[in-house]
Amino acid sequence: MTTFLGQDISSNLFSNSGFGRRDTVSTSSIHERFLNSNKIMVKPSTIAVKLLQKLVRQRVKYVDNLSSLDENWISGKSQLPDARTIEMMTAFIKSLCKIDQLSQSWHRKSKLLMSPLPSGGISAEIQHENFSLSLNIFNSGNIELEYEKDGYYDEVENLVQENFLQKTNDLICFLTQRS
Repeated sequence: MTTFLGQDISSNLFSNSGFGRRDTVSTSSIHERFLNSNKIMVKPSTIAVKLLQKLVRQRVKYVDNLSSLDENWISGKSQLPDARTIEMMTAFIKSLCKIDQLSQSWHRKSKLLMSPLPSGGISAEIQHENFSLSLNIFNSGNIELEYEKDGYYDEVENLVQENFLQKTNDLICFLTQRS
């Protein structure tokens, strides 16, 4: 018996019409209500976009905090990423949300790994179901980009600061296409 303010309310649970009457609802009816409700149906691509957006916010914060590392942050000699390198990597990370093919296919198993480079710079690696991509931006201005898809490995040369973002995004668009 369920009571509220001293009164038995168990007979009123799930009632559509008020006191003393309990209506039964079949399991198939409940299942049908959930399947046909637009309010609770979420497109998988919406979830993927939100996952990537959340990850991008976290990684931007991580990259911004790299400037607070101590000099020689790793055992032995190491350099901090400089302001230009941090700015370029932040631009790259933020641009990932603007690539429709990537943001709509992002899932919980996809990864965006980041780390500072001891020689001075930042490394980012994307591990996606269709490809992997590694981007290293060095304080010296050098940019390395390597990728693998379907067992094919290659690296992109001659990336310069002025065009690396567009070339990298174009490559990601290509890589996210299904084989």
